[in-house]
Amino acid sequence: MLLTTIKKYAANFALITLSSTSNNLLADLEALGEADLAEVSGQAFFAIDDHQRGTTDFTRVTLGATVETQLNIDELKLGEYHRWENGERCVNCTGSEPGLEGQPADIWIDNFSLGTIQRESGYGMDGQYYESNEVIPFYLKNPYIELAHRNNKLVGARIGFEESRGTLSGNIRSLTGNLPVKIKDTASALVDAPGRPFWVGLAGALLGRTPVESEAQLVTAPNPDQNGGYKYDTGGSPDPVRASWIGMPDGAEFTIGPIFLLGYIDFNTTNCNLFGIPTCFPLSSYQSVDIGERQRNDTYLPTRGLFASYQTESIDWKALNSQEIVRATSGAFLNIPAGGIELKLNEAFNGLPRQRTEFIDRGLGLF
Repeated sequence: MLLTTIKKYAANFALITLSSTSNNLLADLEALGEADLAEVSGQAFFAIDDHQRGTTDFTRVTLGATVETQLNIDELKLGEYHRWENGERCVNCTGSEPGLEGQPADIWIDNFSLGTIQRESGYGMDGQYYESNEVIPFYLKNPYIELAHRNNKLVGARIGFEESRGTLSGNIRSLTGNLPVKIKDTASALVDAPGRPFWVGLAGALLGRTPVESEAQLVTAPNPDQNGGYKYDTGGSPDPVRASWIGMPDGAEFTIGPIFLLGYIDFNTTNCNLFGIPTCFPLSSYQSVDIGERQRNDTYLPTRGLFASYQTESIDWKALNSQEIVRATSGAFLNIPAGGIELKLNEAFNGLPRQRTEFIDRGLGLF
């Protein structure tokens, strides 16, 4: 329906334009030479694509544009309704029923920001030099809006970007979607790991620059203890709906190597614990996260696949320029692509402070 309407108005506009100008055309058309054509470049401002997968029809409108922004939102709350744990919406629930999600919204982020403001003159995550108080924008390429229909009924909509790079900040209270995090560092970082036994610190010192690697995702939290901390003998199950914690899920491999004569050694986490070292942490510990493909010099290249969507039932969304499929659960959904976030061990253990996102200090920790 959307595509038909657009085509209809485009055709009418073309006819009106031609009829109103036909009597004033005085010049003849002439072919351009190769030299003249070489000086001309351009592309369509937007493209419309239709495709179908199974019983779902998709219409996507892509803008041929590059956006650089610095955006602040006091509170971002999407998908606020009663919902069963990792399940569907409960229309008649009052909120007191057992088995409901503890968080009230699918996505809930306080002081949400895209982009930062440079505190002191220096290089930003994109490798460019910025003066103090200069904006380091969040980079977005080829934004698009996509609609999903089943049986002539709208069942989902999303806004996404072919490429993105920048800093996302906020106090994340609840998140539904994909948030895969790569953890890459060297064994020497294990010396400062919280709760480590003596032998882990010794191994870290001896192995020095030997690579260590693992992956984290949204997980359930460990149970609290009586002292205001956590037991770290529970939790660690994948939790893609209204999660408030992130960490290495049960069975995730923590890999060290290659080690001379030994190759790679894998250890598996259980219940947010690896030899006494906590492996799960509150999302609120990560106040600012850099999105992009991290390079060895700690600069970032743009990454593909960032989108936010809302659907009344689960939908398989297709990536813009690949065959990759992302299944989004019903409700509000945020997809940060695999490889889009990479942390070092001390960043994973200790969290990330918030970067500056406002020009005026209002005493809110945003300056």
